[in-house]
Amino acid sequence: MISFVKVISDLEDGMSRSGQSDTGRLLKQQAVLVRQKMVASMREKQGQTRVAAAELRANNLAAEIANIDQRLSHWSGEVAALTAASDILNRAARQVVDLVMEDVFLAQRAREIYELDGTPDLRFDFGFLHPDQDHSLGPAQRASASLTSLAGFSIQVLSWTKIYQQLNAAQIGFDVIHPQLSLTITDAAQLSAFASGAGLRFSIPLADLPNGMFELKANALSLEMTGASSTQSANIWVTHSGEWSMNRRTDGSITTMSLRPRSEVFAVGAATGRLTASIPAHPQSNSETGPPFSFWGRGVVTTFQLQIATPSVMNLAQLSSIHITVDCIAFARHGAGTLPTVATIKPAVRLTAPLPTVQDGSTLVMV
Repeated sequence: MISFVKVISDLEDGMSRSGQSDTGRLLKQQAVLVRQKMVASMREKQGQTRVAAAELRANNLAAEIANIDQRLSHWSGEVAALTAASDILNRAARQVVDLVMEDVFLAQRAREIYELDGTPDLRFDFGFLHPDQDHSLGPAQRASASLTSLAGFSIQVLSWTKIYQQLNAAQIGFDVIHPQLSLTITDAAQLSAFASGAGLRFSIPLADLPNGMFELKANALSLEMTGASSTQSANIWVTHSGEWSMNRRTDGSITTMSLRPRSEVFAVGAATGRLTASIPAHPQSNSETGPPFSFWGRGVVTTFQLQIATPSVMNLAQLSSIHITVDCIAFARHGAGTLPTVATIKPAVRLTAPLPTVQDGSTLVMV
């Protein structure tokens, strides 16, 4: 990442030296022009996005106008025709607003989750009126009131793309790092209950995370079960609770987040004495878009649950330990020095009852 502020500052310093004033001035002008060119390119992309949105709105309105023309040809009452046409246009405008706001919501929510920026002013009722007004006002008054409610709509519309790539980009003053968290479960009673079908929950405490690392998020997971065997492939559910905490890189304060739980599957291959699996099972190719698994990017200071998928062909009678490694995405300050690449965590572990089954024998899994 090029810091134009630093480049320009260095050129200004060079201009003050003997014999370098003209060269330094020209290089500074060139740096300023390059920065302006990059800003202009970004504005051009934003303009293209706005044009695409305008074209979509124009196409939708054209279809609605064609519908209105068809209705007008069969209506004899002018007042009734205008009222109906107004209703259609109002609905069309609201549909367009809803379509845009759905994308805005997803973008803003991704921003809140992955960048920890709050969205307290986000709203979704642009263009809509109180039901009493919607039924009692005339067409002109309803249209005017709807337009008034749209006054804040443009503020909410923003360009927010490639959140997955942006999360892996360095922030000002911080480097993106990829530490690992390692934890092992060896309690015989808990392992025996897990082998019998009980859910095994384990938590990663915030206090056990390495110092100097901020906003640890899940990037990949690996599983190793010592003493386990299987004659063919098998599956083990892992569920992220949806609730997590993390230290903000800006001020070190603790932020909490709550979403719905999300589940993934460890696909275990056939082996004897030691079963292994990873999520994602294969590296993601450049042609694939979006997160590589369902709870990618969520905080690791949370509660996970392991659950054997039924029916299972695994032999867990000699299961002696479960080892889990969580590969993380995190931030560290520039010049933070040497940080540990692997941190050993002592998880808080507890058992849950086996998941309920429906009449056909399949297992219900909350996602």
